Amino acid sequence: MTDAVGPGPVGDDHSPVDASEAMKMAALIERSLAGPLPCVSCRYDLKGLSILGVCPECGTAVRATILAVVDPHAAELQPIRSRWGVALGLIVWVVGALFAMTIVCASVARDWAGAGTLGLVPAEWLLSSRAVAACVWLSGLGAVMLVRPHEGISLRHRLMAAAAVVLYVPLGLVVLHLGDLAAESARAGAVVGVAPIVEHTIWRLTAFGLVLGILIGLRPNARLLVARSLALRTGRVDRQTMLAMCAAVALLILGDLITLLTLFVGGLLAEFCFIFGMGLMIIGAILLLIGLIGSAVDAARIARAVMAPAPGLGRVLGVGRGTKSE
Repeated sequence: MTDAVGPGPVGDDHSPVDASEAMKMAALIERSLAGPLPCVSCRYDLKGLSILGVCPECGTAVRATILAVVDPHAAELQPIRSRWGVALGLIVWVVGALFAMTIVCASVARDWAGAGTLGLVPAEWLLSSRAVAACVWLSGLGAVMLVRPHEGISLRHRLMAAAAVVLYVPLGLVVLHLGDLAAESARAGAVVGVAPIVEHTIWRLTAFGLVLGILIGLRPNARLLVARSLALRTGRVDRQTMLAMCAAVALLILGDLITLLTLFVGGLLAEFCFIFGMGLMIIGAILLLIGLIGSAVDAARIARAVMAPAPGLGRVLGVGRGTKSE
C-alpha cells in the first residue's frame, strides 16, 4: 500500500538515468550481483550469483532478495520530513500502550491471587490507575505523529487519526475513574472482577470502546507508514497486528457483557455466564498484551526503516554515482 502521487525513479536514486546507464545496469543485473547481498531468508552472501539463480543454502530466489533489499517503491512514497520525530513517536506510541496494559494485567492478577486478603489496597489501586493513565496519555502523545507522518495522506485518514488521538484524553480520565472505583471496592474488602458490578462494567465497556475507536482511527495511517518498511515487502512485519488487537478488544467487550448477565439470571446459567464471560476476558487480555508486544517489536523495525531509507537499485548493484561498472 502506498500513497504515490506519480511515478518516480527506482529506489532513492533521484537523478535521471540515461539510456547507456540503463543498458549497463541491465547487463550487470543479467550477469551477477556486484556487491555483498545477504539472502533475505538465511543471510548467505549472494555476491557473484546470477540474478536468475537461487541461494545455495536455502533455495530462495536471488530475485526475491533483490526485491526485498531494493524496495522499488521507496522513491514513489512521500518523504518523511522529520524522521527522528516519526521514529520516536512510533516507539512512544506503542511502548506507552504496552506499559499501560502490563500494569493493568499485573494489578488485576495480583488482586485475584490475593482473593481479597492479600490483594491491592485502595492506595495501590489509586497509584496503579494513575500510572496507567500516564502511560495512556504518553501513548497518545506519540500517536500524534500518525496524524500526518508525511504528505499525500488523504483528508479522511488524517481526520480519523486526529479523532483517535483526541480519544486518548477521555480514555485516561476513564482509567482514573476506574481506579477510584477499584479503590472503593478494596475498602469494602471486595476483589476486582470476582463479582460483576454494573457501574464498573459500564465504565470498563466505555474504556474498551475508546480503545477500539483509537485502534480503528489510527490503523490506516499506521499501515501506510508500515508500507515504507522493507520488512513489509518480505512479509516479516505486516502481521495485521492492529486488526488482531481490535478482535482482542471485541472479546473483552463480549466477555464483560456476558459476565453482566449473571445479575439477571440465576442458578447454573448464572455460573456458566460468569465462567464463560471471564474466560473470554482473560483470553482477550492475553491476546491484546501479546499484540502489543508484537507491535513493540515491529515498531522498532519500522523506526529503523524510517531512519534508514532503502538503497536504490544502482547502489545495490554497483551502478551509479560513486561506483564503477564493468
